[in-house]
Amino acid sequence: MLIHLVKKDILIVKKYVLLILFIAIGIPLFILWRLPPFAQILGFVLSIIFSEFMLCQYLLLKESQYSKASVLLCSTPYPRRGLVQSKYVLFAMVFIYCTLVYWIENLLIPQIGTFDLTYILIVLLISSIIYGVYMPIQYKLGYETTKFFFVVIIMASSFVLPLTIAHSNFEIPFIYQYPSMIVNIVLFLLSLIILLASMFISIKFLVIRSLYKVRGTFICHICQIGLFYFVSYFQ
Repeated sequence: MLIHLVKKDILIVKKYVLLILFIAIGIPLFILWRLPPFAQILGFVLSIIFSEFMLCQYLLLKESQYSKASVLLCSTPYPRRGLVQSKYVLFAMVFIYCTLVYWIENLLIPQIGTFDLTYILIVLLISSIIYGVYMPIQYKLGYETTKFFFVVIIMASSFVLPLTIAHSNFEIPFIYQYPSMIVNIVLFLLSLIILLASMFISIKFLVIRSLYKVRGTFICHICQIGLFYFVSYFQ
């Protein structure tokens, strides 16, 4: 059943596929043109962050606009956790998509940056941390509140990441102290653990919010029925 929910999300965001392709190609080229010292990995990081959060934000916008549809889905055989899990599956799909685009771009323009498994997994870890923090907050507070958080993420990543890379030259000493295979496994497992923990928390928040909505709707209907009989009694 999860695959059907993933297909639903893909259908919602399919018109943004070309935009994501443009972002995945354009941002690394822009970084190479305007900030060549940061082209090592910054272009890839920003293309991932922008792509992931633009699609995620659009999906959450649509779910917020058509909240009754989500309620109906929850009343079908599709479990509530599937609505959350599909967002994390989409995260993985977008990451793979952007990585393939960056790989092809790197083959054509080697100066655009480094395409190395360790660097890719570092980018995965960075994006997993940001996405892993954002999603539970969104399911806890709702779209209207967290849409401003989205703007902060986009703005902050454009300034903080270049400063961080400039300060450290993106050299992480401990990475070179261990075999690359061990480092890659650790990076991947950390990303996986963060995403799984984030997904679990998001599911809990969604269930709680859904129960409050259902309870509120039920009480509202009871009040309406009571008011109807009260008015009818005195007529």
